[in-house]
Amino acid sequence: MKSAPMATAAAIALSALVAVPAQDAPPPRSPSLDGTVELSAAAALRVPYESGPDASGAPAFGFEEWANLRLQVPAGDYGTVHAALNLVAASGEAALPVPPFVEAPGYSAAIELERLYWKASAEAFDAEAGLMRLAFGYGTAFSPSDFLGSRNPLAPRARPRGRLALAATAYPADPWKAKAFVVAPDDSLYDGGRGFVAGTVHDLHGPAGSLQLLGAFLDAEPAGDRPDAQWLFGLSAKLDAAVGVVLDAAYRLDTGTLATGERFDADWPAWRAMEASLGVDWSFLDGDVYMTAAWLFNGPGVLDPGDDPGELYLDGADPWYETSPYGRLPAAGAVPGALNGRHYAQATLLWSVDDYTRATFSVLASPFDLSFVPAIALEHEPAQGLVLAAECRAAVDGHILSPDGKRGELGPDNTGTFATLSLRATLRF
Repeated sequence: MKSAPMATAAAIALSALVAVPAQDAPPPRSPSLDGTVELSAAAALRVPYESGPDASGAPAFGFEEWANLRLQVPAGDYGTVHAALNLVAASGEAALPVPPFVEAPGYSAAIELERLYWKASAEAFDAEAGLMRLAFGYGTAFSPSDFLGSRNPLAPRARPRGRLALAATAYPADPWKAKAFVVAPDDSLYDGGRGFVAGTVHDLHGPAGSLQLLGAFLDAEPAGDRPDAQWLFGLSAKLDAAVGVVLDAAYRLDTGTLATGERFDADWPAWRAMEASLGVDWSFLDGDVYMTAAWLFNGPGVLDPGDDPGELYLDGADPWYETSPYGRLPAAGAVPGALNGRHYAQATLLWSVDDYTRATFSVLASPFDLSFVPAIALEHEPAQGLVLAAECRAAVDGHILSPDGKRGELGPDNTGTFATLSLRATLRF
């Protein structure tokens, strides 16, 4: 295992930096180190580059070892330094020949700094600065107001990235938390001072639920993907009762769209700036079964109900589905690997078979083109901190069920994969 020596060396080096006290100073409190090491094997059935009656899927195999190390170090009486590091060694289907991967015989490796920030806390005030995660909203499967690092339901196990930011939090009253934040531009090499994000978020908590209000200004970089500066307003509310209910919404306006009524050279009615999700969750059988269901309205999506997924790509010589998914050029406004349609539904059922075994059944659906991604996962904990898991995911649409059926956004031709099977062993410490 390549990451074990790297993890040990990193832990020893970081511990040494904080473990040596200054002359005549009291010894500092010990830092805490925890993390996850995971070894997985995956097999995928890929869509062939060309479609036709004789075409068949091409299998792809891969291995990956992944470690996430998290360090927390006290700094004085009021401060704490937080750091997190990802170490990856992969081969085959799991390895991507792009930075930050470094290729070596038999595997590709990468080291990623995931979090590095300090936090100072007083009785009614917190300050944070550095590479950190700023999360917004109470949504589960879909969270439109979490605009800085929203989770992607097509990659549910991916960890949201951090952002370089400054944040200050005040607690004016017991149920009220107010935060102001400033975030560095998306383009880390741009030094013109444009492209920053600034905003404020307010949380109100009560005995039966919570409410969050968000306002942010997204400045425009001269060479960025955003055509104009944007204003974003978010609202997230959850009700805790016999059935939990969550509403999460965001309204995003380009300043240029406000002036012209157009975006990407097309008419842009007011409802296109809205993203909203409504979710419910409940449990029964003494909590052994937990279920969630959610609906997403994605106003900015490129695909209207009934559109062909080919609208996501620029016109080429061949039909879009006869070109490798990795060789297609996205159309204006389309984001590869993301949800680009208007409506989605998601449902999950988690069954705790016993204290050590869990089964999860889930499905993500695009209802207007009848494409969906079902998944099943099984987890077992044979020893404390060790989890063995197996997961299978498939891509289904009308064309899979019938040669004359319609190709859908979540189907294999658009996603590039018929099905994947992964086996994982995870050790938490």
